[in-house]
Amino acid sequence: GVITRAEFMVMLRNPSLVADFEVLGISVSQAGELWDIIDQDCSGTIAAAEFITGCLKVRGAARAVDINPLKKNDAALLEQLDHSEDCFRKLDSWMIDRTA
Repeated sequence: GVITRAEFMVMLRNPSLVADFEVLGISVSQAGELWDIIDQDCSGTIAAAEFITGCLKVRGAARAVDINPLKKNDAALLEQLDHSEDCFRKLDSWMIDRTA
């Protein structure tokens, strides 16, 4: 079978179903956007296979969004560590020169 957008919106009022989505890491806070992503062929209905594929896509997109800021932070931290290492080397050199 298939479900329509209106049926989908009614289903998302069910706390149990919302909890199931949350377990999968999918937020239903913006149900209209969720529908648009899941309804891949823009038919206005969602079949079971389309629902599963769409949920996997949403879940993967959420993970990618969550991970991207972490990657940026890692790069910034590495840059700061490199800079700190250079500063310590210069300081070490300066101290060695002063004591020699």
